[in-house]
Formats: sequence, C-alpha cells, structure tokens
Amino acid sequence: DTLNIDPDINIADSVLVAALKSNIVDEVFLDFYQNEKFLNLLDTYTAKDDKSIKNDVVSIVANLDKIYDIDTFLNNYITFNFDIDKINIDISEYVGLIKNLYQEFQDKVLELNHFSLTTKEEKTLEVLNNFLNFQEYEEFKAFRLSFPRYISKEESAFKSKLSEIKEIYQNISELVTYDSITEMQEEILETKPYIEAIIDLVREIIKRTNEYKRNNNLYEFNDISRLAIKLLLENDDIRNYYKNNIKEIMIDEYQDSNMVQELLLSSVSRKGEKPDRFMVGDMKQSIYKFRLARPEIFME
Repeated sequence: DTLNIDPDINIADSVLVAALKSNIVDEVFLDFYQNEKFLNLLDTYTAKDDKSIKNDVVSIVANLDKIYDIDTFLNNYITFNFDIDKINIDISEYVGLIKNLYQEFQDKVLELNHFSLTTKEEKTLEVLNNFLNFQEYEEFKAFRLSFPRYISKEESAFKSKLSEIKEIYQNISELVTYDSITEMQEEILETKPYIEAIIDLVREIIKRTNEYKRNNNLYEFNDISRLAIKLLLENDDIRNYYKNNIKEIMIDEYQDSNMVQELLLSSVSRKGEKPDRFMVGDMKQSIYKFRLARPEIFME
C-alpha cells in the first residue's frame, strides 16, 4: 500500500524484457525521425544507418538502470558536464595523461645518455635530446619526431630502449588531436545539442518501458531494488525499524557494489559509535565495472 503497487507482482522474464526493450527502442527511434535535434545527431555521427547510435543508446539505458534516481541524474547531466569549470577540469585531466606519457618519454631518453653508443646512436640521441622539457599542450601538438631505421637485426640495449621511446611517442601523438586548449573547449561545448538529443531519446525509451511494465505488473530486479530504497528513504518508521533490529550487516565482494546497492545498505545500517556494517573485498579484484560497480566506495 505504501508504494501503491499490486502486492502480487511478477518478476519479468529476462528474454521477454529484452524483446520488449528492443521493440520500444525501435519505436522511439522511428518517432524521433521527426525531431530536428535527433536528425542533426544522426547527420553528424552516423554514416549509413542509425545502428551504431542505437547500440550506444541501448547501452546507456542499461547503465542508467543501475542508478537509483534516474530523473535527477538526467536533469543534472547537462548543467554539470557543460559547466565551464567542469570542462576545464576534464581538459586538465586529459592534458595530464599526455604529460604523464611525456614524462615517461623524457625519463627513457635520459636513460640513453648513460649508454655506450655508436656514432649513429649518438646522433639519434642528440635529436631526442632536442625534444626534452616541454611544458605546454601546444608544444606537445607541435611534437614531430622521425625515428631512424637500424638495418642490423642484432638486438641491443639501445634499440630496445628506442623502441619503448617510439611507442610512447606514438601514444602521445594519438592523444594530441586538438590544435589548442581553446579548440578543446569549443568542441566540447558544440556537443551539447547532441547530448540533449540523446537524453531526450533515453528519457522516452525509459518512460515507455516503465509504462509497459507498470500496466502489466512486471518488475525487474533493479526495479525491486529502487522500490526498496524508495520505501526506506520516504518512511522513517520503516527505515528505523530495520536500523534498530538488524544487529550486523556482513557484505562479501564489496568491491563490486554499485551505488544502488550502497544506497540500500546505507539506508538500513548504523554509523557513528556503533556501526553495524562489516565489508570484505579487494579493490584489485573488481570485475564488474561494466555493471557500474564502484570499487572506490570501499576507500570512501
């Protein structure tokens, strides 16, 4: 009664749900062909058909199903991710990846200075030394380096180290695709209408799926988890009953918990002087990131 649902609920068959969702996705895509933002999305990111976008949307919907408050998440997504400060933080992290690779490049080049080298190897090292001490993104963008070919098949410590340096250089080149930081900012902001189109699409798919399940009294396990959390968060008496009557909560493989599971557990567990949760796990063994497992919860 509290949740206003039929107590005689049915857990939906996974095959049935998969077929249902597939049909709904097809229907929504067909309807959205009248939507200008959606058509712009397809024109920009597809070549022959909408198959790749459809697969991405299906994946997004599946991941959202593991979030408790989907509406709030979607409502805040644009505001949060297109805030200029957030964009600058993301760009800083991206440039940080490049700088970390470049640090490896520098370290390995400096190691070569301690090798006993042939004349040709000394010339190669002289060229490499000219590419040390970069600091800014624009310097990485202008980073152009040609590696000499060594005809001899005989392996040497120098050739082995040079191969490692070349691989790092190639990794840097693959990351440095923008001309400047400003261009990064502009291109991120230009994606906003496309993200809005995807969010509109996802909302409609979720809405129709939930309507069908509600009208047919069908629930998936993720639905049950969200209903349990809703029951606990919106009813102090029920939440306090479980908090006061559960003596211990023991959780194994805690590194594979997601935020829905964590919210459910935190709703009925005690904190403070007499905590009742005992967690066992190993962050290094987390294997369910694709199910939105958050091993960092363990550290938090």
